[in-house]
Amino acid sequence: MSQGLLIDGTAPLSAFELLKRLEDLGIVSRTFEHDPVFTVEEAKALRGSIEGAHTKNLFVRDKKGTMWLVVALEDRVVDLRALAEALGHKRFSFGSPQRLMSYLGVIPGAVTPFGVANDVTGAVQIALDEGLKAFRVWNFHPLDNAMTTAVSPEGMLRFLGAADHAPRWVDIASLQRNAASGYAGGGTVTCRGVGRTTAGPSRAELLSGTATLRFRPKPRSGRRWAGPLRSRRAGPTSRAVRLRCRWASKG
Repeated sequence: MSQGLLIDGTAPLSAFELLKRLEDLGIVSRTFEHDPVFTVEEAKALRGSIEGAHTKNLFVRDKKGTMWLVVALEDRVVDLRALAEALGHKRFSFGSPQRLMSYLGVIPGAVTPFGVANDVTGAVQIALDEGLKAFRVWNFHPLDNAMTTAVSPEGMLRFLGAADHAPRWVDIASLQRNAASGYAGGGTVTCRGVGRTTAGPSRAELLSGTATLRFRPKPRSGRRWAGPLRSRRAGPTSRAVRLRCRWASKG
């Protein structure tokens, strides 16, 4: 399912061309057809009892335009800031649908590691969740979100190697644990605002870590300032708020 051209002006591979490539590489696969799906929740409802690992596939980029395709188990809560740091970047944002089509030849909802077959310039790097290693079957869309193709881990790694996209493994589960426990160095931070904030409790996180904090909307003094934080309100806006914090180490 393609609705555009690649960055070099050529048409992306179709699902059937991809499956023929897998056959030519000697990769055994099994493909299931279903209604088009655009979210993990829709996929869970429609895929039936297809065994093996199912994933969410995140097409992200940094400020300089460096692109990654991150393949995570479908139930992972992915902290983009922690993920960016793990891959050697300051922060990530999601790539646009136009960029997605230009480099991976798919539309939103059909993002897949099979898309690297369309990465004619080798611009997209790929990262795989360490949790995938626990499964003997991996499932991905074959460039079309109305189909799911099951392959072995060895088959997918052979495909990525043939496409000159050797993956980098990342322990996304550990990034989740760090996000839940606070700053990556361990411990907790208790903060109260020293500048004006919006009404109601606000959520904040360390720009240099992954802590989720709470502070009151009215200014109150505390201990030494632990670092820059960013408030995140319920709405789409976000602005910097200077806080004073008390650091408590674990153990």
